[in-house]
Amino acid sequence: MPTSGTAFDLAAYTRDAAGSHRDAIGDVRGLGPDDLDLVGMLRDLEGGTMAYLRRVLVTPTHKDARVTAFLVTWSFERFWIADALGAVLGAGGREPDTPGAESVVGASDPRRGHRRARRGPVPRALGAFFAGPPLVAAHVASLAVDDAVLCAALAALAERVAVPDAADLFARLARVHERQGRFLVEEASARLAASEAARRLARRELRDEAYPLGLADRTAAERARFACLAFGAAPGSSALVAALAPVGALPGLDDGGIDALRERVLGGREPMAFDIDRYAASSVRLDWDDLDLDHFRAHPLPPGTLRTLRYMADVEYHTVCYTRDLLTTPSHREPEVGAFMTMWNREEFWHGEALAAVLGVHGITVDYDALKASRLKLGWRDRLDPVKQSVAGALVGADFIAVHMSWGAANEWSAITAYQRMAELEDDPVLAELLGRIARQEARHVAFYTSQARTRLAASRRAQVVTRFALQRFWAPVGSSIQPREEVRHVMAQLMSGEAGRRAARKVDDSIAALPGMDGLTIVQDALNGLGAA
Repeated sequence: MPTSGTAFDLAAYTRDAAGSHRDAIGDVRGLGPDDLDLVGMLRDLEGGTMAYLRRVLVTPTHKDARVTAFLVTWSFERFWIADALGAVLGAGGREPDTPGAESVVGASDPRRGHRRARRGPVPRALGAFFAGPPLVAAHVASLAVDDAVLCAALAALAERVAVPDAADLFARLARVHERQGRFLVEEASARLAASEAARRLARRELRDEAYPLGLADRTAAERARFACLAFGAAPGSSALVAALAPVGALPGLDDGGIDALRERVLGGREPMAFDIDRYAASSVRLDWDDLDLDHFRAHPLPPGTLRTLRYMADVEYHTVCYTRDLLTTPSHREPEVGAFMTMWNREEFWHGEALAAVLGVHGITVDYDALKASRLKLGWRDRLDPVKQSVAGALVGADFIAVHMSWGAANEWSAITAYQRMAELEDDPVLAELLGRIARQEARHVAFYTSQARTRLAASRRAQVVTRFALQRFWAPVGSSIQPREEVRHVMAQLMSGEAGRRAARKVDDSIAALPGMDGLTIVQDALNGLGAA
């Protein structure tokens, strides 16, 4: 197969392979349980290269010296990625050599997994005999999807975790995958462009396979658990779409585009694996007793940042009033929604308490009297809100729950992004740790809202239409209904303006647009434009 036109330097890649990452591992303690679960899954997937080679080396792929040169180096790099992730597990109190207690990747049992996993080397070798050399292109294209998925999962972890050394390590590992992906995409592109048989085999491979490849011998529920942890929150959703874009553009594979590949990644189903019982059992108030808030007496935060933190505190405390409105809608009849709102309400209250503690060190008092006074100032508009919600819920019916879930997802995605941006802008270690703890709880809120929204939107075209209309016409940055416009403008300008801020806003919009029927929505960027936050 002529591939001399490729820009990828395979000789340099095999010579300069990335080995052990142990020297780059700093203090990676402090990851939450869900993040550690995902790290455990990724560790097992990265270390599963022998199972993959067992599948492909009984086919014509083993005769292609260029591809096997890559695979030798690829398996070496994946071994050391798995080693680094094992070290992270060890630092988090998990056994580094075996899956974590909640890991979905345990002892293999192909009988209960995806049908592709039940095909051993003999059936594969016989099938390859008839397929011939074009099968190599299908294998390379399939591995390109697998690489994109794992790269996206690591990149999303790097963006959302609040442990700086862990974030740096995950970003480093994602870069290893990015280099592997360049070879795979270029190689697949050349081979697919040259052969219709190769394109046909590749389409079949991507249609029938379960991704990531190492999860093929797991149940659908276990694969959904991985998808929920890796791609259920904002960074994961946008990272997945971005990582799959080059693969979706391969010759002959663009009939379904990124959406079709996304279905392959999710095993043909949406990541509806949010465990409400597990969430409720593990819900705790935010703890910051171990943080030295007196640090701020020597290193006070600037006035503009305190102004934003006060806004955030008011919004977190106001959650109970948002709950008031939602209890007048059909959402209150849903047991899972009720259980979630009970825990969510309490967790958000403690987010407000934590931010109030920081403000208190700076001489800014946020107590119950102050909160009551601010709520009384809202006047008749606030008193009408539950009436409006009740009427809307009565008119729309059960589909209104999809609006509630999608609206909540947009708000929580925005909240995580706001906390992450504040930590980046201030670069204060104590503030960053506190905001990171808040963001980790917010990530679980996103997972619930997103999983609920996807299912309800996918099940009803009417729900899609109503939700799209509501978001497009009425959504505004969280806090807009309780804060003066100049305060909203200040917060959005501080956190979402400039190149980095606008990039963060686009990621939130990308996550919202990935919901069924919401493609093309840019509600966050539209709100910023309306506020003049450039």
